[in-house]
Amino acid sequence: MLDFDKLAAKNILVIGDVILDKFYYGKVTRFTPDAPVPIIKTEKILNSPGGAGNVANNIASLGANATVIGFTGTDYHYHDIKQSLEKMDINALLIQTQNPTITKANIIGENADGETQKMFRLDTECTDYEETDYKQLISTIEENISTADAVIISDYQKGVCTTEVCKMIIHTCKENNIPVLVDPKGKDWRKYTGATLIKPNLKELSVISDKAITESPEDVVNFGKKVRSTYNLSHLVVSQSSQGVLCISENGHFNLAASATDVKDVIGAGDAMIATLGCCLAIQMNIREAAEIANHSSGIVVEKVGTVPIRKTDLELSAYKTNTKLIKDLDAFVSNIKDKYNKIVFTNGCFDIIHKGHLTHLKQARAYGDVLIIGLNSDASVKKLRGKNRPINTFEDRRDVLAGFEFVDFVVEFDDETPLELIKAIRPDVLVKGGNYTTDEVVGKEFAQETQILPLLEGYSTNEIIKTMTEE
Repeated sequence: MLDFDKLAAKNILVIGDVILDKFYYGKVTRFTPDAPVPIIKTEKILNSPGGAGNVANNIASLGANATVIGFTGTDYHYHDIKQSLEKMDINALLIQTQNPTITKANIIGENADGETQKMFRLDTECTDYEETDYKQLISTIEENISTADAVIISDYQKGVCTTEVCKMIIHTCKENNIPVLVDPKGKDWRKYTGATLIKPNLKELSVISDKAITESPEDVVNFGKKVRSTYNLSHLVVSQSSQGVLCISENGHFNLAASATDVKDVIGAGDAMIATLGCCLAIQMNIREAAEIANHSSGIVVEKVGTVPIRKTDLELSAYKTNTKLIKDLDAFVSNIKDKYNKIVFTNGCFDIIHKGHLTHLKQARAYGDVLIIGLNSDASVKKLRGKNRPINTFEDRRDVLAGFEFVDFVVEFDDETPLELIKAIRPDVLVKGGNYTTDEVVGKEFAQETQILPLLEGYSTNEIIKTMTEE
């Protein structure tokens, strides 16, 4: 497990191509009269740091002190990216140039049926920078590199990571005994020679080969060993999607199985992995431990939709739950996790046949805090409450359905008719109950900081669903 207390005192410097990701959300209202082009009425605009900015965002989310150095323009998009980075508590040392800020504008429309899709993307970039820009870039790097505990070169081939810049960074890091990690792009890796670690995916590794190297695991290992030796690297860490991670070092190699179980979106997985590797090496973890944690980080990120940074809460929580999100050891959870979060939310139920009312209740409950724990009645408990013909679905089935929702963090089983003992053990910050109750009627309210009553969604009831099914 990553030592977050140690990490909080570490400074990690990210140098590379800073990109502004803009998202325009709106509804398709009609088409233009002069062409079959949809008109989208913009309802929401979101800005997010991309490229090297997203790497820094991941580092800050893990709790380290993140600084990012890169180029931007003097346009209004500069203020957007600067504000986005500083909002994440990232020290943004952005060199303003005469080129526009590199921007990817994503236009996302919603049709009359409520379905959303990306309509198109508008990119703005110019990567030919002036000599004076590079002089200022190198000067800024020199002023900040000596205080870093790790340096990450985030190369998106947008102009920052030239041969001169990369060689200067690696040379300075070697002189100061600072680990330098590279997320590479392109065919020419000579500029990365001497780095501590390079983290390509399989496609990026294939680019510097004369042929695709996806035929067999043996091909990847053999070529990887050659690459590590050629570029004088301490470690080569290759992410291989569903095939997991391969790490090659001077003393040998090892493989790690992919950790993701439900891949939803691979965007941002590489940034999460290089950021986590940088954090691990900054506190001097060995390469196997670092690779295991980084593999786990990327696995968590791909299970979420969109560019979402890995958070320290994600890693901390994952140590206490299985793929089913079932808390195995409640005492260990309470003693090690509870005090680390501002608000733990607890709710409970049988959740025998999941319907829209349940989803509404759980989403609203999750919004009250940082972690949502569901107390789930055991099969025996459901029988006591609902009769001998219940539950319709077994505990394992009900648990697995709940575990499939992103807004559910943990499930814990209880055998009693009420969750009183469970609430007493967890002592949640927020106790949420659905139904026509008053606060005084809620079981366990005395062990929670606050109690919230959520009204039932009219027209949705498990009992009514069962009644309808049996009548037919």
